[in-house]
Amino acid sequence: MGYAETLAWRKANPEKYREQKRREAARWRAKYPEKARAEKAEYRRRLKLRDPERVKRLRQEQKSRYLALHPNAKQREKFNERAAQYGLTGLELAEMIEARGPNCPTCGELSKPVIDHCHKDGYVRGLPCDRCNRALGYARDNPDTLRALAAYVEKARLFS
Repeated sequence: MGYAETLAWRKANPEKYREQKRREAARWRAKYPEKARAEKAEYRRRLKLRDPERVKRLRQEQKSRYLALHPNAKQREKFNERAAQYGLTGLELAEMIEARGPNCPTCGELSKPVIDHCHKDGYVRGLPCDRCNRALGYARDNPDTLRALAAYVEKARLFS
């Protein structure tokens, strides 16, 4: 079969030709895995330099497809990112949530847990509700301010 006949066959059978090329590429990748990995990494590096917007769009499309197939993945991803922000693994954070129970350890209300951390040292103190965590933040994590606020509320209660 000459070159002209090969080109004609390719044009007449594009699906078969594409499948044939895929099989050849798969065999080559299986035979030379290190070369294949290096070439793929180089291709990605060049693509990122040449067209960063395309790379960004492709990643977003890939993420969208994944999230469509795995509905809980977004929550799990957010959960693990949040844990990593404070030096915890997702498993450690899950254990803390389980130990906390459904109620806030500060006010006792049924609530979703939020991560309370020390802004000075960065360690995780616990998992109060959002309101209690915000109250700590507004008081600048100062126990004296919190005690003064508690005394203020108690004093106001006596006069009402």
